[in-house]
Amino acid sequence: MEERREELDHENKEKEVIEETVECEDNKSATEELERELKTLIDENARLKADFRNYSNAVRREAEEEIKRSKEKIIQKLIDIYTDTIRAIENSTALSNGLLEGVKLISKSMERLLADEGVSLIEPKIGEPFDPFSHEVEETISTDEVPDTAVFEVVATGYNFNGKVLRPARVIVALSKSPGGN
Repeated sequence: MEERREELDHENKEKEVIEETVECEDNKSATEELERELKTLIDENARLKADFRNYSNAVRREAEEEIKRSKEKIIQKLIDIYTDTIRAIENSTALSNGLLEGVKLISKSMERLLADEGVSLIEPKIGEPFDPFSHEVEETISTDEVPDTAVFEVVATGYNFNGKVLRPARVIVALSKSPGGN
């Protein structure tokens, strides 16, 4: 009987060991599954963070571009007013001295404001080559006084805003009288 008891104890221990082994294997596969899920979630989280960063950057850039466009529209309107004050000064024969001085002060103030906001003048020089990116042809004239396709006369000053042409300079372009150019 004692032997039988030992045999039963031994069998029970074997069963316990087998059950523990099966339980360990189940735990191991469950742990592996949880580790895979965790890795998947970590990867997904990283992708979502990157997507959000990209979205945030795109929204920021879009807002900055909208601000630039709005500022550009305002600057264009200011340039129109500035140009009108310059014309008023140039045609000031009918203005009194006090009024003329006032218009000149307004003109200088606007000039400073535009410069502070990034506006620069496009002032072509007589004889320099015509630049289709910053000049607009008002008319052409047949002459040999300046090289062929060069600026003969400046009709109106142009304006750049942060490197972008807002209004091209209007010019008269020379075309050579001689058949071969200059």
